[in-house]
Amino acid sequence: MEQVINCLRCNRRLKTVKSRELGFGPVCYKKHLQEQADKEFKKNQTTIDEYLGDEHNATNDSKAISQNEQKAFQVS
Repeated sequence: MEQVINCLRCNRRLKTVKSRELGFGPVCYKKHLQEQADKEFKKNQTTIDEYLGDEHNATNDSKAISQNEQKAFQVS
């Protein structure tokens, strides 16, 4: 008797030998690969704050405060 194997993603019965080996049907396998690629892409992303570093952010914050204070005094 043939063993019934279900898709790991949608839990439907897998019909082909290739799908059973992969554990996914063809549509779910493509989605699985895309999810893995997206996950890897996001893991490797760097934010601008991380790239510039904390010192740059602290310097810019103090500059922004100084400029705002100067504008406040000019308006008065």
